[in-house]
Amino acid sequence: MDVNKDIYKTVDNISNKSDKNNEHTNVTYVSTNIKYNTELPIHLVDGLYLGSYEHAKNKNILQKLNITAVLNVAYSDCPTVDFYDECNIELMQVDMSDSFLYETKISNNFLKPIFNFIDKNMIHKNRNVLVHCHAAINRSPTICIAYIARNYGKSALWCLEYIKTKKFICPNSGYLNQVLELDGEWNPNIDCPLKNFDEPIKRIRELSW
Repeated sequence: MDVNKDIYKTVDNISNKSDKNNEHTNVTYVSTNIKYNTELPIHLVDGLYLGSYEHAKNKNILQKLNITAVLNVAYSDCPTVDFYDECNIELMQVDMSDSFLYETKISNNFLKPIFNFIDKNMIHKNRNVLVHCHAAINRSPTICIAYIARNYGKSALWCLEYIKTKKFICPNSGYLNQVLELDGEWNPNIDCPLKNFDEPIKRIRELSW
């Protein structure tokens, strides 16, 4: 898929500079010697934010970041439709399992309407989009990893490590494995250490933790 370069900054440029869109002041999470702040959603690429249910229901945060579209992949954890109507926010809800059994099948067909929703709002309407689940640790990071890999030509593992520089995430191994398989289709020329999927699942778990 072609990306409008005038609207997007490349992930390379974003990852090589400080993120001025995150105006965090209070450190609220510490993992693997990295200090993270969860007061606000994190800014991943122009127009795309990753956050939790607490962010999604906070009108002040949504207004502060000018978020006018929300993708909820924790179907039960969502403010009412009336809440978003009052905020003039477009909402898409997707029922994605949080079970360690990774019951949701991550496929191109599953991702297509999700990616279309993000593209419609980010590219065509120039809106800021919040992708959230309950805690922004498993489900919503999986979607963001897949979206950036699919649209920016980066490997899924690179996207995983990129997001981990901004917040603690732990997509379950089943979701990661499925995204890695799709990544082989999206970016066949990228040299990925798991391209042949022969290494033990332990390697994926190590990267996610």
